[in-house]
Amino acid sequence: MAKYLYGAAVQGIQSFIFQTNKLQEIVGASELVEKICSKDFLKENIKNFDEKQLILAAAGNIKYIFDEKDLDCQDLVMKFPKAVMEIAPGITISQAVVKMDIENPIDELEKRLRIQRNKAISITKGIGLMITETARKTGGVGVKYGKDGVIDLAQKLKQEEFNSANMKLVEKILGTSKKFQDSFPFDIEKMVKGENLKSWIAVVHADGNNLGNKIMKLGEQLKGKKGMKAFKAFSNLLDKSTTETAKVAFNQTIKNVVENDDLKTIPFRPVVLGGDDFTGIIRGDLALNFTENFLESFERLSKENFKDYANEFNLNENPFNNGLTACAGIAYIKASYP
Repeated sequence: MAKYLYGAAVQGIQSFIFQTNKLQEIVGASELVEKICSKDFLKENIKNFDEKQLILAAAGNIKYIFDEKDLDCQDLVMKFPKAVMEIAPGITISQAVVKMDIENPIDELEKRLRIQRNKAISITKGIGLMITETARKTGGVGVKYGKDGVIDLAQKLKQEEFNSANMKLVEKILGTSKKFQDSFPFDIEKMVKGENLKSWIAVVHADGNNLGNKIMKLGEQLKGKKGMKAFKAFSNLLDKSTTETAKVAFNQTIKNVVENDDLKTIPFRPVVLGGDDFTGIIRGDLALNFTENFLESFERLSKENFKDYANEFNLNENPFNNGLTACAGIAYIKASYP
């Protein structure tokens, strides 16, 4: 019986998350994106879900092995885009399926996903309050009156997810420590009160370098079930490296400032943390130092985490032998700007 590799990729993540400059909506949006790729959400949409067949579910990417194309796989392809749009209006998803009996199914799947990205169409769901009523900040169809005026469906869902998202992101940064749990800001302006230098904020985004080529080299050495197992292990180690890196950069840069200046509000807010992606909002004068620590720590920690990878899967050449590197961008913005 032929097996099939299903893949899905979420598009427009950054524009969806930063659609408005309201911190609750930004954090809530990141949780909605995370929820799309969660095991629980996949269980709801795959009839006979088996966690052993889940290769990847993080950072806007899903890869899952189906035993039969004609049953659960086709059902997921048909209904998954609708399910995604219902929980995160404005998000677009691309899907592709390949047979597992070809030489390199992962490479072929990635090629098909790239093609599908050019065909993706985003449809706004929901019925508005009135035909002329629109959300002031987004221009979307208004569905509710809030304290900030009319909001659209995406804003409403983001605000509802905020508390859950806040806890998860904070736990990733702090680990088991509870010391600063209640000190993360709920308002961007609270991050920058004080001196004029601190009236600037920075949006920092970092992701891994050249991962596609490294995965292709991995695929050339590993085939079949062994390749799927190796790819799943790679995804877990990559996510672990990114999360550990964010913790280290936080402790080296942000934690010291909070303790030395006796700040009541931490001048930092994680927004996206998973896979090889990190996005955060940081007080402007701390951003460069944080980013430098993040990039250096990512290379060091990824090297440590992948040190036994080659032996575990009997690789002749370990593409991760020297660890992974990442690049980052920083956008400096006045805290009061949209």
